[in-house]
Amino acid sequence: MKPAFSDKTTIDRPITEVFEFISDLRNGPKMNEDIINVEKLTDGPIGVGSKFKETKVIRGRNAEAMIEVVQYEAATAFSAQSEVNGLKVTYHYQLSEGNNGTIVKFQCEVKTSGLIMSITKPLIIKILKKEDGDHLTYIRRVLESQDK
Repeated sequence: MKPAFSDKTTIDRPITEVFEFISDLRNGPKMNEDIINVEKLTDGPIGVGSKFKETKVIRGRNAEAMIEVVQYEAATAFSAQSEVNGLKVTYHYQLSEGNNGTIVKFQCEVKTSGLIMSITKPLIIKILKKEDGDHLTYIRRVLESQDK
């Protein structure tokens, strides 16, 4: 499936540090100014099946989303997914080592079911891209501003 939108950046930090930051969704408020809070709902270390509750401001209103980790390959790949009312959004991250740090490739996948969601899919993608399209820039700024 073609991604709804994607991005790529290089972060001047070790791959394990970048992966740990991205895969711990509780760092959400540091990645996106619209995220108010993220709470881990499951016990144990983060991995496939871990669940989080995210509170985010969307178009001036607080909205909650349940997010589940659906892929976790230490230091290389991470995917998190939310599904509500016929809308399934999955964020995929691929990490690799580069000459100047960690290369992070991001893709947003949006699937809809039902007539209304199918009709509004282009608008939903536009909103998601506006709110999350540059979050790799925020991640890079946060991680590169920390002491090495």
